[in-house]
Amino acid sequence: MSSYEWSNVKGEFFVELDLIGDTVIEISYETGKVPGINADMVSNTESAYELVIEFLSSGFYDEGRTHGDPGNCYPPDGDEDRELSRAYILEYKKGYEAKQTALSPEKSKILFDHFEALIDEVELPDMEEDY
Repeated sequence: MSSYEWSNVKGEFFVELDLIGDTVIEISYETGKVPGINADMVSNTESAYELVIEFLSSGFYDEGRTHGDPGNCYPPDGDEDRELSRAYILEYKKGYEAKQTALSPEKSKILFDHFEALIDEVELPDMEEDY
């Protein structure tokens, strides 16, 4: 039987951003308009942009016991919480290192909530082996 728990494991979620007219859209997963990011934040057509959302994961997993004496069997169980750390925009200019623009906690929260389903799919290190 194997069970384990983890706390404050760092994770990152990335999406590519583009500007269509005056609307910032996310093109990696085709989710459309991105809330909280203004057109002037990604307006340089000579640059490429990514939104990065950093988060911390904590949780537990118990693989359960599915064979043997029925009185000692129970199904697998687990739970995980992901909390926002911070969000920022990376601007990649031709010939330059990436420029990082931090987003306010309020905008970061809006974006974390908007992308929560995709953030929940981000794979973390193998918890059983690493933690």
